[in-house]
Amino acid sequence: MFFRNRTASKPRAVAFVDYEHWFISLNKMYHIKPDIRGWVKDMSNSMDVKDLYFFGDFSNNATLRDEITRIRGFTSKIIETGNASGRIKKDFTDFIMLDHIYQEAMARRDHIDVFILFTGDAHFNSAASFLRNICKKEVGIYGIRGGFSNQLKTTASWWVEYPNDAERLKPYFQVIFTSLDRLEKSDKKRKGLPTFIRTVETVSTTNNLPRDDVRQAMQWLVDNGYILRRQQNSFGKKIMTIDVDWHKVVTDGLWTPEALKK
Repeated sequence: MFFRNRTASKPRAVAFVDYEHWFISLNKMYHIKPDIRGWVKDMSNSMDVKDLYFFGDFSNNATLRDEITRIRGFTSKIIETGNASGRIKKDFTDFIMLDHIYQEAMARRDHIDVFILFTGDAHFNSAASFLRNICKKEVGIYGIRGGFSNQLKTTASWWVEYPNDAERLKPYFQVIFTSLDRLEKSDKKRKGLPTFIRTVETVSTTNNLPRDDVRQAMQWLVDNGYILRRQQNSFGKKIMTIDVDWHKVVTDGLWTPEALKK
């Protein structure tokens, strides 16, 4: 499993994921899928995650069912919360997840330092309070921006809202890098050297995307070293052009060349 090689100095953690909250909220509000790998990596940087539980009505939701293969890349502890009647009730997932949290708190209270919950539902406020005040555990809560209870945030030891900038802007990265890749393979002398502003205009116009969002995505890529600004001479004038660190871009999974998608 993904979590085995961790240093003993890190706090021991167990995580409980309301995958319906994560998947459906991201899809409805931001039209993107959960970045499970990125989330696991974020947690594992500071914690020794002993177990990871995913909860959801996978049997009655075909789209959610398709996610099982991805989830199995990180844990085999996938808890089905659907009921036999086929009627989907979100409270079933909450109830089953709460039951597992309380059982883990009682059975492993001496072996776990941090309880991580991925949910934005205020129904979990009492459980978070119990873990902190009765069990004396650290409680970290992840939730989706726009669907995260303020009361739950207040009860947590710490909380994180998703999507973060990288996750929210990722759909723009693909079109930005595709545009720059095509320019590199074309006659630059004819089309002109790539600049920050010219790339924003081209990508937003060609793909009918909001200019401000494309500009924000471009700035994030510059700030994080994926796109580099360089001063060059062009027809006797100094202009600020851009280059791409393609190795870093592909290694970090920010862009998939069109040829590899086929």
